[in-house]
Amino acid sequence: MTNSVEQKSIDKVLLLRAAGISKSFGANAVLKGVSLRLFRGEIVLLRGENASGKTTLLNILTGNLTPDSGTIEVKRKTEWEKFRFPQPWRHYVNPFMHFTPESVCSKGVGRTWQDIRLFPKLSLLDNISVARPKQFGENPVWLFLRPAEVRSTERQNRREARSLLADLKLAERGHLLSDTLSLGQSKRAAIARAIHAGAKILFLDEPLAGLDEQGIDSVLTMLLSLAEKDGITLVIVEHLFHIPRLLKIADTVWTLKDGEVFEERPQNAETSLSNQSDPVRQLIEHHSSIGYELIEQHLPGNATLTILRRREETACILRVEDLIVHRSGKRVIGPLDEPQSRGLSFQLFEGDTAVLEAPNGWGKTTLMDAIMGLVPISQGQITFRDQSLTGLPTWRRARSGMAYLRATGHSFSRLTVSEIFELADAYPVPDYIAILAARGIAKLSGGQQQLVSLFRVLSSPGATCCLLDEPFNMLDHAAIESSRHLLRPPKGSCCLVAVPAIFPRNSLLNSEAVQDDVSVRHESKKRLHEYTIRGGLLGILKGILPANALSFLNELPFRIDGRS
Repeated sequence: MTNSVEQKSIDKVLLLRAAGISKSFGANAVLKGVSLRLFRGEIVLLRGENASGKTTLLNILTGNLTPDSGTIEVKRKTEWEKFRFPQPWRHYVNPFMHFTPESVCSKGVGRTWQDIRLFPKLSLLDNISVARPKQFGENPVWLFLRPAEVRSTERQNRREARSLLADLKLAERGHLLSDTLSLGQSKRAAIARAIHAGAKILFLDEPLAGLDEQGIDSVLTMLLSLAEKDGITLVIVEHLFHIPRLLKIADTVWTLKDGEVFEERPQNAETSLSNQSDPVRQLIEHHSSIGYELIEQHLPGNATLTILRRREETACILRVEDLIVHRSGKRVIGPLDEPQSRGLSFQLFEGDTAVLEAPNGWGKTTLMDAIMGLVPISQGQITFRDQSLTGLPTWRRARSGMAYLRATGHSFSRLTVSEIFELADAYPVPDYIAILAARGIAKLSGGQQQLVSLFRVLSSPGATCCLLDEPFNMLDHAAIESSRHLLRPPKGSCCLVAVPAIFPRNSLLNSEAVQDDVSVRHESKKRLHEYTIRGGLLGILKGILPANALSFLNELPFRIDGRS
């Protein structure tokens, strides 16, 4: 297979250069004299372990964080604008020379975030339109002095926004509120908004995270078009699981390690990945040999519930019968094309680990919200240890032994790590979490926040049914491996894990479907780029299991009550 680096010639027009960028937080030196360059139309993959400084580097290059030392230069048409750090005193008294996100954005540097940050109560079209800089309508004076020009520029702005939505195949959704979009649609909209704001250099923080196969394909197709057709420079930070895909479209790889950026070719990065050990395959083979039963339940909407079950008889913990859930008047859980049919049904027994794989928009989070009582159900019954949960508030469900780790928003950002664990009564804390004890949650990297939340779940007492919504999102290989040492759950529990369906397969019961590489293709304007990914999320979940038990996920303890 030919790599995209060989297929695409980069326009060697330098747009941004940085030299000697350093940043420390207290005694922790995150960046140490980083130097880099970006060219027009270049696709750069930025990779590194959790807490290596990837987000810190993005924050600095986009004006959201001031470095301790170094220089950043951004090209505007034919001229260069230079920021030198530490900044001279005159920069603090001149409002036009400040190094801020607004000033950097005005120079054509854009950014998307891990959390998408669309305006939830604006339509999709308005979310795109509002990004246009220097709109006449922003100044109320022009509304009275130049009303015709204001209306004309507004019509032109909305025509351009509609054109962007049409390119994204979202034109028919332009009138809908953004909070009704699927995750993949929202991420494409966030990228479009940054482009509409005038970005010529775009930094993307995990644009593929949480997406299913179709969503990944759509976003990658869009990114390729932006680079090849429009000459947009892209710097992409992405999760470990998606790096093999991005290596096939990247021109350059930046590896951030020990505070320094090492530049390499994608071919070399592929070689280093292929030379790593493959614990997933080994553990799958091991656990398939110790007698656990795999049960598949195919659900409407191309979803699959795979249950890993001990062969001995155990008591039922969670039973969902004929469940139908509506949100905003729309049926989310239950067959969408058969209004009179029965709803969703399944049951989990002691020792069960259930993995729900479903496309984005299927209702994975809605299902877990309904089980925890966060959204009302329209039909059906949810039973926990033979007790009906109908009318039971969320805090009562938590106290009875149910647990829920949401995909986002699962920690108090203003508390420190030690305060989080104290409130959750989660002990003991492992050494590599304890070293973060004095740091605020908001000061941690995305991977560190996820790791703290996951171990808070594992260490909290009392829960016998745990619901995990994408629990390993943002965790690198080392973090997943380290989690194996703390997984000592109590017996008599079950766990439901929800993940996006990110790879096609005939059946998880077919070992080849789990182990073989999966090839996926997507189109650019001129050619097809092929990319592969080994294994799948279920394999990754199995990959962190202790060697002596397959059921650590069955019994993850966590309470979601008024304290945590």
